Amino acid sequence: MTTKIIFVRHGEVYNPNEILYGRLPGFPLSEKGRGQISEFAGFVSENADVDGLYCSPLERALESAAIISSKIGISPVVDDRLIETGIPHYEGSKFGTLWDVPHTKKPGSDPNVEPFAEIVERMDSFSSEVALESPGKTIVAVSHRDPIAIYTFHLKGRDLAEIYRERFEVGEAVICTFGSEVKIESFFRPSSVD
Repeated sequence: MTTKIIFVRHGEVYNPNEILYGRLPGFPLSEKGRGQISEFAGFVSENADVDGLYCSPLERALESAAIISSKIGISPVVDDRLIETGIPHYEGSKFGTLWDVPHTKKPGSDPNVEPFAEIVERMDSFSSEVALESPGKTIVAVSHRDPIAIYTFHLKGRDLAEIYRERFEVGEAVICTFGSEVKIESFFRPSSVD
């Protein structure tokens, strides 16, 4: 029996000062971000029979999950394994400085960034547990760009060093079907990403 997990990235964040926020508090969704997640919530409610809703503990994910919850009628469960990549050394700096971080040029090379292997381990732990507890069910999990991209690249057997070459937009979702094999497909992309 298969379990489907729809991993959705939270909506756009209100961040007028272009701060690299990581896990910092105080970064809610922007109006556009709320619209992106509302669009996803409408799409998922019409195209999937959702049995469970999980989210990262960060404000932008909690807010995204609340919007989805209001549309599908399922209360979200917070799961720390869905949290954003740990980058405490860089939190609070300007977004533009991110591209000077060794990690973005050679992922895994910066001791100040949570290792990809740890992200894969926690995302796999979440997915395995959900698959065992929810056979035949469809689950929505609200997370963040890097954890979703890193995990799906890992599942596809792709080089994790390539994750910064591909876009994964706010409000975008992929569906992972866990069974005898794992199948990963694009599920949703909001019309308001540009």
